[in-house]
Amino acid sequence: MKTKKPGSSLLLVMLITAGILTVVFGTQRLALVQFSQSSRDEDNQTAYYAAKAGIEDGLARFRFAHNAETVTGDNNDYTWFDLSNGADLGKFADNNTPSLDPSHEYYGLKVDYRVPTLGNFGDQATWKSIAADGSLDLAGFPNSSSDYYLHYKIKFSQANGAGSPCLAQLQQIRTTDLGVTSYTLVTATPDSFLMYDSAGNNLPIRTSVSGSPALSNVVRIRAVGCSMTVAAQTVTSTGTAANINFDGLTTTVTSTGYFGSTKRTLVAQIDRASGTLLGIYDLTLYGGSGKVGK
Repeated sequence: MKTKKPGSSLLLVMLITAGILTVVFGTQRLALVQFSQSSRDEDNQTAYYAAKAGIEDGLARFRFAHNAETVTGDNNDYTWFDLSNGADLGKFADNNTPSLDPSHEYYGLKVDYRVPTLGNFGDQATWKSIAADGSLDLAGFPNSSSDYYLHYKIKFSQANGAGSPCLAQLQQIRTTDLGVTSYTLVTATPDSFLMYDSAGNNLPIRTSVSGSPALSNVVRIRAVGCSMTVAAQTVTSTGTAANINFDGLTTTVTSTGYFGSTKRTLVAQIDRASGTLLGIYDLTLYGGSGKVGK
């Protein structure tokens, strides 16, 4: 006759209890994770709508004033608003944030159109297009205590062969203190690679050199005989980057919305010549904590 071993019932009870506790704690953890994720998703949506409010603010500024900007000089300024109480928190440079309350909705807004570089020399897809016999005006060059020049590259759509001329005319337009306008005309022709690079012969914008313009207010580039693309950059007399901003032909509105521990960033671009909205882009699907309530 078999007898039960002492303690076998206790072992069985312990195993069953451990299993029940595992299920209970696992279910609880899953519920907490789902609750946390749901809360973050809700915060994320709120931050998105805060960013969208900033975009609407920026577009309204452009409609009211074509040259609207929030930047000061070369600073990358953002102006901040508390949507929960309608407070204007002022400007903070280089995308810093003011002290933020996680229970409030905020947006940081930057509106600017000045750039030190038009297109990327190393990426021709970013260069600005000029239709055949059309023109492009580069303007907004500021005065400066230091001399600077315009380094430009042009990619032509065809060669400058007989019977099919293909060249670029660059016209420097200068306005003196007396309101007198004068012009200088420069002609650029493509090399064997259908390219022209002004390196070594850059256009003077602000210079103290005798016989050169004191300040070119506008550089007008005209495509003669064929279409082309162009990129440009402000440089010093030695050809190094001068980082002096001019009209980049596109107004960019950047708005970052904050709520709770999340942030969302939207960017709108507007063609300055036509006033057409080129698009609104979502740069941040989700940003974790680290900014809000710091």
